[in-house]
Amino acid sequence: MKIAIDASRAFVSKRTGTENYSYQLIRAIAKIDRKNNYLLYTRGYSDVSSERGYGKNFTFKPINFSRLWTQIGLAKEVFLNPPDVLFIPAHTLPLIRPLGLKTVVTIHDLGYEYLPQYHQFPQKLYLNKSTEFAALQATHLIAVSQATKKDLINKLNCPEEKITVIYEGFDKAKFKIENLKLIENLKLKIDNYLLFVGTLQPRKNIERLIEAFSL
Repeated sequence: MKIAIDASRAFVSKRTGTENYSYQLIRAIAKIDRKNNYLLYTRGYSDVSSERGYGKNFTFKPINFSRLWTQIGLAKEVFLNPPDVLFIPAHTLPLIRPLGLKTVVTIHDLGYEYLPQYHQFPQKLYLNKSTEFAALQATHLIAVSQATKKDLINKLNCPEEKITVIYEGFDKAKFKIENLKLIENLKLKIDNYLLFVGTLQPRKNIERLIEAFSL
């Protein structure tokens, strides 16, 4: 099977949420699947020269579009060389696609529904419409939580059978529990301690996190 992946976010110099999701997922797939053929669409300026660990079944295809990368650049490549499946790790599906192309899209959340004030126009409009379009038009959806799955069903009327919940993982090379007893001892020594890992944005609700911790 030929599987194409939107890797436009995966190989940028600075990765945050969706970028890390894309990168780590592609790396994990490369370790376990030597059977299917993968075509990774990257932005033209992405630096993948130092990447290792990809088998012969992985091919990188740079797309040189600075704007409308998905709707023009990716759409064109998919038409010229149609895959069996197109996977989009973050909500933006090409409007124009080959007839019958199977697509899988990850929807991370519907944050724009709950916190519209933190999304500026026209980004807000694009995020809203692109997410709705992907949710309704994709062959199948991946939701990263049960809450997102419920939102897709209740707010966008997506059929439940179209959605699979796959929780986000973690990097075992950096985070691992070697000794549960040691962890319990650390809990006794480290009191009144909280670690937040994320961007400092109002929509992350850090203020409420601090208030909850104070209680």
